Amino acid sequence: MGQQRHGVVFSALTAWTRRAALFALLIAGPAVAGQVTLTWDPVASPLLSGYRVHYGLAAGNYAWSVDAGNTTVFEVGNLTDGATYHFAVTAYDGTGNESAYSNDVGTLISVVPYTATGTWTKLGNEHDTVTVAPNTTVRYGANGVYVIRVMSGTFVADNTTFGDPIPGVPKEIDQFLGSAS
Repeated sequence: MGQQRHGVVFSALTAWTRRAALFALLIAGPAVAGQVTLTWDPVASPLLSGYRVHYGLAAGNYAWSVDAGNTTVFEVGNLTDGATYHFAVTAYDGTGNESAYSNDVGTLISVVPYTATGTWTKLGNEHDTVTVAPNTTVRYGANGVYVIRVMSGTFVADNTTFGDPIPGVPKEIDQFLGSAS
């Protein structure tokens, strides 16, 4: 059943299905302590609602997934330093139908790429509008599962902006106060 869900997207629009299955050139950027930034080619379709990032410890065996929203750059955090993770992306429509997996990309999570000194300070809750200074590091999520991004200006702390790092759980938005080197 899980394979069927990922095997065909929007059966009524087979041309889009073929493009969705071929959309991905998934690239993992440099993996830093506990996180990796992924980028992929967009799907050009009016039916596209967003992307889901799937990851796990073996190629093709994705134990976890996170909704990336409608963006082609996504950072996955809370990864184990020293472990190799494999990632793939799917596109989905408004009813939740998903494309086939993109190509698989694996990366080793660095053990000590930088040090950070500081604390996380709560800015608000899910759906709050918040304003931050230019290039402010924020995290969105709950229970140790967060999307970490550098943001500027005013934005809404919600799943549209950040994707849904932990479905079904109320989330918060925090700001990092400190420095990294």
